[in-house]
Amino acid sequence: MLTRIPRALGIVMGWLGLAGAVTAVLFIEPTAAGFPAPWAALPVVATCLVLAGGVAGDPRQRHLFPLSNSVSVFVGDMSYSLYLWHFPVIVFAAVLLSESDQRIWIVLGAIAVLSLASYFIVEQPLRYAPWLGARMPAPSDRAASERPALQPAAANGTPASGGVASTRPAGWTPGTRYFPDSRRPMSASAFSVPPNTPAVSGGPAAIPPQQLVRGPASPADAESVSAPEAAPGRLWRERFGAQIFLATAGLLAVALGTATWVYSTSGAGPLIQPPAFSAPAPPQPAADPTAQLQAELAAAVAATSWPELHPSLDEVMAQSSGANPAHDCFSPTVTPDPAACTWGSADAPTHLYLVGDSTAMAYAPALRSLADNSGGTISATTVGLYGCRFTDVLVQNDGDGIMAACSERKDVVRQLIAADQPSLVIVSNAFTLGRSTDGTDLSAQDLVAAAQSEAATYGMPGRVVYLAPPPQGVNLGACYSPVSSPSACASAVDDTWIAMWDATVAAAAASGDHVVDALPFSCWEGICPAFAGTLPTKYDQTHLTVPYAEHIAPYLAWVLQSQGLIAAG
Repeated sequence: MLTRIPRALGIVMGWLGLAGAVTAVLFIEPTAAGFPAPWAALPVVATCLVLAGGVAGDPRQRHLFPLSNSVSVFVGDMSYSLYLWHFPVIVFAAVLLSESDQRIWIVLGAIAVLSLASYFIVEQPLRYAPWLGARMPAPSDRAASERPALQPAAANGTPASGGVASTRPAGWTPGTRYFPDSRRPMSASAFSVPPNTPAVSGGPAAIPPQQLVRGPASPADAESVSAPEAAPGRLWRERFGAQIFLATAGLLAVALGTATWVYSTSGAGPLIQPPAFSAPAPPQPAADPTAQLQAELAAAVAATSWPELHPSLDEVMAQSSGANPAHDCFSPTVTPDPAACTWGSADAPTHLYLVGDSTAMAYAPALRSLADNSGGTISATTVGLYGCRFTDVLVQNDGDGIMAACSERKDVVRQLIAADQPSLVIVSNAFTLGRSTDGTDLSAQDLVAAAQSEAATYGMPGRVVYLAPPPQGVNLGACYSPVSSPSACASAVDDTWIAMWDATVAAAAASGDHVVDALPFSCWEGICPAFAGTLPTKYDQTHLTVPYAEHIAPYLAWVLQSQGLIAAG
């Protein structure tokens, strides 16, 4: 039926099909709605139009030049090799190559080189291999037209019309073969005509094949006749031997050049990384820094004179909370910008939130340091409101504007957490007693329960961490002087802190949440000095200094890793 399509209509169908295929490539996305059905029908129908349009017309489709030009024809000839290689290369590249702008070009180059190599070295030679029973392709039309045809001979044995002897008898039917044992026409000298052979009336002399007598053959003919099976192998070697050699040499040259380029451009290590075919050993947490922190605190408790601190106590007291990089993220007069309050890579697989009052703000430098030193695996958002405890009841605070902003800020934080769905929410509030805005006194258990109720609104059961603040200290402005003893600024762990810590531990155990103790980096044997090593620990009675918060970041990382809350780095 397709052969009856008029040629003009076939040409139109071919171009319509090509236009449909190009449209499919440019406008159909695999992730778009409606793919594969019904949008996959477009490339299928387009391909059918191209094929059907060419059935009745010119088999070479010269008019459809985007597909019939020599480049497109060559790509079509090797399309099976492209099909075989493209998917393995893409899959292995995703495993072996690091992410970079050059990866797409490396992938395309590898597909081209491997496809060409397999086409010239494997596909074509094996397709015509005589030892596999295949036959060499027929000679081209031009070669066939240039080959002399065998002509009938006259009765006297001379070729008729000046040609060579013909093997075709009278009444020869086109397509009939009379010498199936011969793989090429015999030369004229290979035959002699018996005398007195009659000619057919009204036409040239014709010799029945049974009357042809083999005569002396040329050396070439003799070789062909004596070894009829040698010709196909020789022809195969002549056609494909050089091709296989050159293609193999080219493949090796490209491989060597690629290896040299990778070696010369990989300053931080090889571009191609070996794949992890076996499961790696479970990552181990970093070394526990608790012993070092405790040694620094013990030395500070035993000190009889102030060491040279960097920065000094005078400097941190003067800076107060203004030195904290998250100051605006906890201010009642500034609407927090989540982007400005987030540190670490935006693509980090682990995203932490730190929320709460000013004690949470004091821990913000530690979270920033943790994110910045994670190698892109952790990001941290620190947002809250100083003076505003993150509890489901309003705890009275006399700071300007705090009570008016507290409820709204907690709503903002809930919305941010719901939108971002972080890996972990770390909550830190002051461990001091208080009363609600209606005048009700709140015990340690009341405040801890209220904090848990607020955290429950985040919808992250088991992924909430309660980070205890340091115990309350003394007034540094009153205790510190260059000539005073460091013990004058040391303090003991107060009973309220202990009560709130015990209540927090019990509540977290009941809810499946987690806790982080502050005593390992704040106090030694119940005594909390004003410095550790060469760093002041606080700038007032409650809040950590920025340098010391950064100093304890490895401890926070170790605790979270040891509890399985973040990956070991």
